[in-house]
Amino acid sequence: MRGVFGVPTFCYGDELFWGDDATPLFGAFLNDEDMFTRQPYAGIDQVQASAERTVKKS
Repeated sequence: MRGVFGVPTFCYGDELFWGDDATPLFGAFLNDEDMFTRQPYAGIDQVQASAERTVKKS
């Protein structure tokens, strides 16, 4: 379960894009799925999140 992160939300494989400002980035990714392996994106998955969201189970 991934939940909803923003509108719109696009899921493609293991990648998740959310928010209207990410729509052009999603389009670029569809044209070049290896874009995150090169600069300036390479290693961005190693950046520590400043906040994390938890979901309470009722």
